[in-house]
Amino acid sequence: MMKASLLVANNSLRPNYSYAASLVMSEGESIHDFCWYPYMSASDPVTNVFATTTRDHPIHLWDATSGQLRCTYRAYDAMDEITAAFSVAFNPAGT
Repeated sequence: MMKASLLVANNSLRPNYSYAASLVMSEGESIHDFCWYPYMSASDPVTNVFATTTRDHPIHLWDATSGQLRCTYRAYDAMDEITAAFSVAFNPAGT
């Protein structure tokens, strides 16, 4: 089993240095796609989230402030079996 990690880096304080990871989130397989919440605001921690989709796993919604998993969404195929998503996106309205 392959394990993938997504690094969230902050380079705003030291623009002349290499990126340092602020958070590290680990997934069980290779990451297919990720998407930040389009109306994210640093002043509103509730909106600091992003979604990931990985091979053979459900979609995860991550808290970008704490690095904790907030929610899991299962995708189902035409046979009503759990399947992995290839891509994730938020509704343009932010819902």
